[in-house]
Amino acid sequence: MHIVFLGNCQVQTLARIVQRFVPRALGITTDFVDAYNGINDDSYARLARAECVVAQATLQPPPLTHDHIPQGVTLHLVPAVNGGFLYPYQDVRHPCNPPHRYGNQPYTREYNDRFLAKLLIAGTRPEEALALYRTHDVAREAHVGRLYELAMEGQRQLDSATGYACADIIERFLGRERLFQSAFHFGGRIARHLAGTLCDRIGLDAKYGQRIRDHLREAPFVPRFVPVHPSVAAFFGMRWVSGHTCYPFLWEGGFTFDEYVLRFMQARWSEALQEGVLDAQSGKPGARAKLEIGLAEAPGSAMGAHELSRILEAEGDLAGALAWQQRAASLDEDAMFSHRLGHLLWRSGNMEEALEAFSRAVALDPVHEGGWIALRDCLIRLERIDEAWAAARQVVLYAPDPTGPQAILDRLSASRPGYRG
Repeated sequence: MHIVFLGNCQVQTLARIVQRFVPRALGITTDFVDAYNGINDDSYARLARAECVVAQATLQPPPLTHDHIPQGVTLHLVPAVNGGFLYPYQDVRHPCNPPHRYGNQPYTREYNDRFLAKLLIAGTRPEEALALYRTHDVAREAHVGRLYELAMEGQRQLDSATGYACADIIERFLGRERLFQSAFHFGGRIARHLAGTLCDRIGLDAKYGQRIRDHLREAPFVPRFVPVHPSVAAFFGMRWVSGHTCYPFLWEGGFTFDEYVLRFMQARWSEALQEGVLDAQSGKPGARAKLEIGLAEAPGSAMGAHELSRILEAEGDLAGALAWQQRAASLDEDAMFSHRLGHLLWRSGNMEEALEAFSRAVALDPVHEGGWIALRDCLIRLERIDEAWAAARQVVLYAPDPTGPQAILDRLSASRPGYRG
């Protein structure tokens, strides 16, 4: 079955979740067609190839409307989800937008702030701007209570039209956990609800929707979060927000509200880090030099440390690669970082430490067969057969093609005490 996801980045992230959690062996393929930007003949051609369409329901129809969905194609609607009431000053241009050549733009309209922009234009010093902003009652001045009422009214209309319950989730969990990373980029709880329910409605085995509900941590958007102003957090009783709460900014690490404001006023970001990461991922020359500059500018970058580690390993510097990968894994609890750390530790002969890293990787991402393969093989090397057998069962469960993993599982079964064939 070929599923085309039609809408904006919210629908695109649902496609990524389905790709990650639904095995390719089921014969499901996906595509994303942007209903808002870059619409051309290819957009219509790709939509015409759909056997199933997952389309976004919005209060205003997008430029590429649902009228272009082919007749007879199964249609599933999912609601757009709006968290804009938390960020009432967004949707402006940064007055001093820094240079940007390729990759993610550092300060797009959804991530900017009208109050701070005015201060920046007026020439206010960063520290003075921070003091002014902290004492500014955004909740009162921007009427966030009314914005919330309007957003919930619209959300309930979309929920009613699609059969989802996003408004209920927002009302129930807004004060308890981070539901949004920006106005129109939702977090893990809403992503789990949308993607899990969608898998059920598509007609997949219930275990796939349940896997999403059990194991998806965050929606796979670009890691760029907007701080919630203290007055807004107080208005909504957001107990998870404090002066120490950190908000990721692209690949540069996490920053508190105060740090974020100061960086905004200085238009700070590391162009070298972003280009270094992208160049390293595509194998371009000069990536190492950019990463070294970028990591000096953004020392909290786990992704930068990870990519520099990969370059050093390719250059034969195993000790340097290991040190940078340890740094990456310590900065960010991402399974990818722990997984690769395990391989470097294995290469270094530190099998027990490698086992710890692989165990951490599968705990962070229990549905990634690569993590279970690494853990299985490490346990085999350590001759811990019962534990290797348990890991091998997980490989069979999550592998796109279980044929090879099943053969290894069978061999391990035969090696266990009491095996009777």
